Amino acid sequence: MFIEEVGLKVITGPMFSEKSGELIHSLNIAEAYEGKKVIVFKPDSETRDGKCRVISRTGLVRPAVELPEMITDEVIERTIKLCEDYDVIGFDETQFFKGKIVELMQALIFTKRVIVSGLNMDYEGIPFGKMGDIIALADEIEHRYPVCACCKKRRANFSQRLSNGKPVTVKGQTIQQGDKESYEPRCRVCFVPPTE
Repeated sequence: MFIEEVGLKVITGPMFSEKSGELIHSLNIAEAYEGKKVIVFKPDSETRDGKCRVISRTGLVRPAVELPEMITDEVIERTIKLCEDYDVIGFDETQFFKGKIVELMQALIFTKRVIVSGLNMDYEGIPFGKMGDIIALADEIEHRYPVCACCKKRRANFSQRLSNGKPVTVKGQTIQQGDKESYEPRCRVCFVPPTE
């Protein structure tokens, strides 16, 4: 458990690795057992969980403040001001943030405990958005691995995009929201990256 007063913990892995659940659990522990004031942010473009909340697949829920997907200097200024009265800051679905998300992290991690969750890679098997840069800043990294949905014996590190139950072989739009009908966790052996 990340209990530093200041710094950055990143919770990462493929889809279905319960990243949001671990984020919510960490925030709940900080609030309930350490008496910390906690706030969590999510991108306003993320709609799978509904508006103004973060929810895990196992049912953990926390209210969330939505930030624009594009992080600008103005968003950084507003967010830092909003965080002044909080001890622990959470970010969910961090891979969707664009613009100056790394600069926002840098502005917070020297005075606050920051815990972020986000996908490690996109469906092509390459680092998703700015997650690689954010991971590089981390004091602690927790990689989460579900079991591969294909072989059911190795740990999954990839999010396999599916179409009609088969791996997508044509490259397309990076962001395509979906759930079990569109994605499954796969290990390196079973992962089929798009090639066209």
